[in-house]
Amino acid sequence: MVATKLALLMFVALATGALANDIGTVEITALGDRGSCPVRPWNAQQTAKREKIIPIKFEFPYAVKPKVALALTGTDIDQRYNMRTNTEVQNLTNEGFDLKVGVWCNTYAYWLEVTYIAVADIYQ
Repeated sequence: MVATKLALLMFVALATGALANDIGTVEITALGDRGSCPVRPWNAQQTAKREKIIPIKFEFPYAVKPKVALALTGTDIDQRYNMRTNTEVQNLTNEGFDLKVGVWCNTYAYWLEVTYIAVADIYQ
């Protein structure tokens, strides 16, 4: 795992000409609702079953807001239904961000893994 993260950091640094200062992995479990496929807008109970927001704090603050890339790097999804997932960076600051992970309709995720990479914005 450490070797994979190091290789990913080196790839990003070479590809962007910048150093990837922060990389992390978040695991989410028990997300979704097999029993229904409601139309949006969802009520609070429907949203709570389908979306999770995880606060992420960078190891060290950046001088300015960094760029953040997300990747869905692991899944265990109920195979009876379609896989519908999304990830989103919210409330990005130089100190961290909120990671929003969601599913919709009758998708049920037993486990999801999201990897993020924060890179200093050298062109700002």
